Amino acid sequence: TLVLVGAADELMGTPEGLAAAIADCVGEAVDLDRPEATPPEVAWIATVHVPSLPAPLLCWPEAGAVDGMGLPEHVAHQHGLVVQTVLHPGDPLTCLVNMARLLCLIDPAAPGLLDADTGRWLDRDLLEREFLSDGVEPSEDLLWIVQAARKDGQMSVCTEGLARCGRHELRIDDVPSDQVDATAELVASVAALCLETPLPPPGVPAEVGPDMHVHVESCPTGARLVAPLGGPPLDVLKRLQDGATSVYRTDRSARRRRALALSTWSDFLSIAVQGTHPCFVEVPFEDPTGEEQRREHLWMEVTDVQNQMVKARPAHKAMLASGLDAGEHEIHVDEVASWRVLVDDQAWGPDLLGPLLERLSV
Repeated sequence: TLVLVGAADELMGTPEGLAAAIADCVGEAVDLDRPEATPPEVAWIATVHVPSLPAPLLCWPEAGAVDGMGLPEHVAHQHGLVVQTVLHPGDPLTCLVNMARLLCLIDPAAPGLLDADTGRWLDRDLLEREFLSDGVEPSEDLLWIVQAARKDGQMSVCTEGLARCGRHELRIDDVPSDQVDATAELVASVAALCLETPLPPPGVPAEVGPDMHVHVESCPTGARLVAPLGGPPLDVLKRLQDGATSVYRTDRSARRRRALALSTWSDFLSIAVQGTHPCFVEVPFEDPTGEEQRREHLWMEVTDVQNQMVKARPAHKAMLASGLDAGEHEIHVDEVASWRVLVDDQAWGPDLLGPLLERLSV
C-alpha cells in the first residue's frame, strides 16, 4: 500500500481522471473497473489494470490517509490517493520501484509517498534522486524496515515488510542491549539474502557469512534466527559487532554498491589523497576452493593514492582470502566493491557522498 500524499484534484476527483493520467504516463491504454458498491467512507474505489505491472492497482481517495502517521508537519494532514497492489515474489523490488515511479510521474507536484506497510516517508527529493534518475536502482531494504522492541526486559529485533515480498518476517529474540545494532545488521542482511535464496528448513544451518551459521525456526510472526543450540546467535553477533567479518551480500546488492563506488571513485580519490581522514576500500575475494559461490568482502585501509589506483593493506583478518599477506597491495578501480571515509569515528560511503563533501568543506 502506497499513498500519494497531496495528490492533484484530477487524480482524487474521479477514477476516470486517474486512469487517463496513468494512460498518458505509460503511453498505452489501461483498463478501469469499478465495483457495483462503494464503501460509504470513500468517494469512489476502482481497479486500474496497467499492462506493465504484474497485478492491478486498487485505488481510492482518502481525506485522512496519513493522519497519525508521524509525517513532517507540512504533509501531516494532507489528503492522499491510496494505491494497493501485490508484489511479484520473483522480483518484489522492481515491482515496488515501478509502482512508486508511476505515482511520482502522474503527479510531479505531489510532496511524496507514504509506504503505509512500513511507515516509511519518501519525500519528493528522495524520489527524484533514487527513483526517477537513470542512475543506480534503490536498495533492497526499501522493501522492509527493521525494528527493535523491548518486551519483558528483553530486546527483540524484527523485520516488517518481508511478508509482502512472499517471505517470512524475520526476528531475533533475547538480544543483549549492547548488540542491537549488530542484530539489526544481521536481520537486514538475511532479509536481503532470502530474496535470492530460500531459507533452509528447521534443523539445517544457513551460512550467512564466512564460517558464520544460524538456524531457522518457525514462530507465530514468521521465522526466528537462532544459534545451533537455540537462543540468539551470540557468536555471530559478537563477530559482527567486533567488525571481524560481515554477512554475505546478494548479487543485486553487490552490483548496486559497485556501481555507486565506480560513479564516485574520483571524488573518493580526491579525499583520500589529502590523507586527513582514514579511507578504506572494499575488495571482494572468491572462495579459492571453488566448491560453491562464496565471496568475502575485505576492507582494506588506503595508504597511498597513485593516479586512479590506491595502495591499501587489510584492515581485518581475511577468512576466505587466507593467503593474503598483511602488507600493501595495489588496488585498481575495477577491483573495488565500495569505499568508506572515516570522519570522527563515523563511516561515510558512496551513498552519502553529497553530505560527506559538505561535512569536509566546513
